[in-house]
Amino acid sequence: MSQPDGSVNIKKIDVGIGEYAVDRSPVIFRTVLGSCVSLSLYDPLILMGGMAHIVLPQFFKSSGKEDRFADKVIPKMIKDLESGGARRDRLVARMAGGANMYSKPGGPVLFDVGNSNIKAVKKIVTDYDIPILSNICGGQVARIMTFDLSTGRVRVDEIKPEVSFMKGDKWKV
Repeated sequence: MSQPDGSVNIKKIDVGIGEYAVDRSPVIFRTVLGSCVSLSLYDPLILMGGMAHIVLPQFFKSSGKEDRFADKVIPKMIKDLESGGARRDRLVARMAGGANMYSKPGGPVLFDVGNSNIKAVKKIVTDYDIPILSNICGGQVARIMTFDLSTGRVRVDEIKPEVSFMKGDKWKV
């Protein structure tokens, strides 16, 4: 959306835990991840994409909102993208997150939710024949994933334990 001075007004969307969003450029999506996995899907021809913040691999009936689960939200996001004009054969994927947040470095793995999320997202995306261009997953550190629909670029920053990113402007790290 051009302004009178020629600049572009870029919409910024925070994708919360268990949410997803689909839109067209100029939009920047952002999410904060621990053991959750974020999946971005992008059609570079029409500059349209989506981002999901996936909490768990599989839906179970008493869990509430379906958008939290890889097996429900990924097909839903693909369908929404296709309804907006994207084509599945042009989609590319990038993923981040899936950290093991429940154990200390060098200690025993207590709950490996992150790894379960990574495996589920990879399998579903692969089953849809969508290439995964980048995969910044695992480890034991939280991350921020930013996805710019004008370029298709994804940026993943690690959150250092001593840094607070929630003070002031929520778009500053």
